[in-house]
Amino acid sequence: MLNRISHISLFLLVILLSTSCSQINKAPVDSLNIGSFGNDQKLVEALSKSFQSQNKTKINLLVIHPKQAEEFLKKNKIDLYIGTIDKYSSDIFEQQLIAKSVLVPVVNNQNIIETISKENLKQIFQKQLSNWQTLNGSEKKILSIRNDDFYTKSSLINEFKVSQIKAYSNAAKDLDVLKSIEKHPNALGIIDFQNSNNKTKVIKIDNIDFNQENFNIGYISLKRNIYVYNVKDSQNHWNQSIKSFKDFLVSKTAQNLISSLKLAPLSAAELQLIKKEIKSIKIGVGLPLSSVSNELYLSHLNSIQSVANKFNRNRSKNNPKIELIVCDDKGEVSSGIECAKLFVKEEVKAVIGHINSELSIENSKIYLKNNILQISPCTTHPWFTKRAENNGTLFRIMSIDKLQAEVIAEAVSKLSHTKNSIKILLLDNGRLFSSNLVSQIKANILELSQNKKIKIEQQSLEEAKADDFKFPVNKKYDFLIFVGGYRQAAKIIDELNRTKQDQIIFIGSDGSNSKLVTKKKSIFDTYLIGANVDLNSPEFKNYQKKFNQDQSEIFTNEIYGYDAATVLFKALEACEQGLFKSIPEALHSMEFHSLGRKIRFDKYGDPIDSTYAVYRVQNGKFKKLNI
Repeated sequence: MLNRISHISLFLLVILLSTSCSQINKAPVDSLNIGSFGNDQKLVEALSKSFQSQNKTKINLLVIHPKQAEEFLKKNKIDLYIGTIDKYSSDIFEQQLIAKSVLVPVVNNQNIIETISKENLKQIFQKQLSNWQTLNGSEKKILSIRNDDFYTKSSLINEFKVSQIKAYSNAAKDLDVLKSIEKHPNALGIIDFQNSNNKTKVIKIDNIDFNQENFNIGYISLKRNIYVYNVKDSQNHWNQSIKSFKDFLVSKTAQNLISSLKLAPLSAAELQLIKKEIKSIKIGVGLPLSSVSNELYLSHLNSIQSVANKFNRNRSKNNPKIELIVCDDKGEVSSGIECAKLFVKEEVKAVIGHINSELSIENSKIYLKNNILQISPCTTHPWFTKRAENNGTLFRIMSIDKLQAEVIAEAVSKLSHTKNSIKILLLDNGRLFSSNLVSQIKANILELSQNKKIKIEQQSLEEAKADDFKFPVNKKYDFLIFVGGYRQAAKIIDELNRTKQDQIIFIGSDGSNSKLVTKKKSIFDTYLIGANVDLNSPEFKNYQKKFNQDQSEIFTNEIYGYDAATVLFKALEACEQGLFKSIPEALHSMEFHSLGRKIRFDKYGDPIDSTYAVYRVQNGKFKKLNI
């Protein structure tokens, strides 16, 4: 009996597991909520039906007045709105023109007027022209009927450039306008041509005929633009269904359908302009290209560009390409803010940058305000991501200072395991990131070396610049730990050689790595903190070959730029495939692989796995240590 129950339990467990697995592996059913109103509902229904016949996406149509559209979009109650929102002043929306509804003047069938000028039409509604006789008609007063439909009214206000359209009578919808004109022989109204009927008469504007041939070539006197609206950079922005539907709206199929509904489709020039915009996804790149270390950051930029080029080569003809908007932040906060303003103006989707912690922290305030994702290759200060205002759109590739400090402290502990006491000189370059890092290093060394006698002296190169750095006379140190750039590190190595400090162990933080440092012959042991990559992985070998790097160059921080571009574009691709609703969600959820190592992000946008490793430099070559 027990065996039977066990078999049944096992059978049920297998079914449960297989069901769970099938549920996990099953692709989610995508759906779109689209709002529209009034005259545009027929258009949206036809477009949705045609789109659904070609795609698996389910479309839910909602009747929403244009006055409510903004609220529904902001609260993610709808993904798209199709129509004409009266006041397009909000910076959070994107609008894409898809069609034009032709506005026409309508009179009673008994009216002998056949044509009217746009200027006369304007004068009628401004009450400057009040009698049909002025237009060679009957000696009757003109009864103007205003359409109260929100979008039509706004279009007429824009066209006629008046603050308020006056009218003899108001009507709620086009149908009400037409009924009023049937009853009043001297009435005049303006409606969407798609609602015209044979019970009333459409009169020409400036002798232009209202026919589909003229509509198709854009020969129109008065029109109402119909847009598709969505929230810029919302969590749904990268949803593949939204993108697919917007692409469909400018397809030949959709434009032919628009034409069949007595609407004006987009002209060839308008379509070309819209499709050109679709072809580009703008990504900002902020680097100190004109700084003293410009050759390092030009190399950094090249690595980012190479990833973008590879990504673009693999794109299909209908997929937008990556366009890099590069800005030289000069390594200064003021210039960095100008770059941030440029990126906002260019409407970039994300920013790869900046390098310096000060710049990244200050600029992130602008990016957060404008819903721009930021992924910094080399910012290490904890303030960058660990702030209350971080909404999950700030990411970094290089690990925070705390993890680099732990690696350096562990190296000091292992390299001094035979000594009972050690003396350390801690040097920093006086910048925000370095002052924070040296304090972390000091705390970690003291924590790891509780049984040793430790003496740590600290000096900032603000007080003694690297070019003028002189090793303290009559002082001996076991370690010199430097936090700063490679040019300063090279000067310090020269000074240690000059003063014959053969007993010292030099440890340079990540940022000290370049030929300028590694090719120098030194009389002391040199260790550098570098990117924790798999030197033997095929991907890293290919990277090394592509950039023609020997082993003395492979640890410059261009690797972090390469990683930043790699994970960003892979996340973008996953969103386009409908796997995630937004790039931040993809970055937080996915495991990435780059140069033989994995990259994962925690809830703050920090890498979960340490990016640091310790390398010993010998004869211009690197040897990775197990620390």
